Amino acid sequence: SGAGYTMLGKAYMSAPVETGLRDFNKAKECFEAVIGMGYQLVPYADLWNYEKPNTAESIYEFQFNNNPNRNQFQIGSRVAQNWWTDGCYFAGYDHVVVTEYAYETVENGGIWEDGDVRKEESIRYDFTYYGEVPNYECVAWEDLGEDHDELKPHVKKYEDFRTDQHSGLGINNMWNSGKNIPAIRYADVLLSYAECLNELGQTGQAVEKVNEVRNRAWGFSIPADKKWDAGMSQDVFRTKILDERIREFLGENWRRADLIRTGKFVEYIKERNKWAKRSGTIQDYNVRYPIPNEEIEQNPDMTQDDQNPGYR
Repeated sequence: SGAGYTMLGKAYMSAPVETGLRDFNKAKECFEAVIGMGYQLVPYADLWNYEKPNTAESIYEFQFNNNPNRNQFQIGSRVAQNWWTDGCYFAGYDHVVVTEYAYETVENGGIWEDGDVRKEESIRYDFTYYGEVPNYECVAWEDLGEDHDELKPHVKKYEDFRTDQHSGLGINNMWNSGKNIPAIRYADVLLSYAECLNELGQTGQAVEKVNEVRNRAWGFSIPADKKWDAGMSQDVFRTKILDERIREFLGENWRRADLIRTGKFVEYIKERNKWAKRSGTIQDYNVRYPIPNEEIEQNPDMTQDDQNPGYR
């Protein structure tokens, strides 16, 4: 029921405005129901510790053992894979990498503040492996000159040392990453609830909920200068909550939905994703995925005219 109320709340707050179904009051009620169910925030590191599955924060968690959940395969470093083979637990194929905005400090134009424990728990910055540091020689085929990101910061949350060739378990392949995936968790309920409160003109109360989550980010002892000010404006909150959701949920598959919901999808991708900026291909119609051609051809009630706008 916690998962059901959470997703219903997200549906109410995310419905396209033109449908007339977006309703922050109804979303707020859904999140209040979940808040009353007894979930609680746990130390952030516990969420990514495979020895501590199904924490008190987890509302809906995908269960795995060391058969392929493929997460690390998708998000690990291609240089690490080529240098040390699949037996390096942080290796992978760079299908999802972190933008500079999402891995840099505030001082360097990014989002991270001093002392926030989520930074090191979420992102791998150091690719030293048993005293050895790789280089880019093994990915020269990509023909990118010096513009590589395979040793730039990567998502760290799903690294599973049990798959490493040095673990002694004999798995020896990051493809078999077996961490559970906390797909819906209580921190998301609190931040989503805060977003609804702000949209309903209750910004001071919204800030209180955000500070509950930020308190955990400083080991449940947040410094006074890291607390959000209850007197901030509604518009400032709208901007800051999107940054807070990066810090809290980096690599957890909520970013696309967050940007579409808030109307920032194209703007932020053009601004912060260097590959999209370089190619110039991101457009308004990309808020929808294309319908696979195979599905159109197999359905007698569909034609190419039913394809989502912008695709052919």
